[in-house]
Amino acid sequence: MEQQWNRMQGVKMVRSGWRVGDVAKFFGVSDRAVFGWVATFGQLGQNGL
Repeated sequence: MEQQWNRMQGVKMVRSGWRVGDVAKFFGVSDRAVFGWVATFGQLGQNGL
């Protein structure tokens, strides 16, 4: 559950103007992971995260 919350926060951060690289550093993940969160959210919504 915490992981889903973190991913949702990451998506919100990107959508509000944060750079993907900065979000990745904040959560300790790769840029690719953050791009994946955003793409998954776009396709499946919050339940996909």
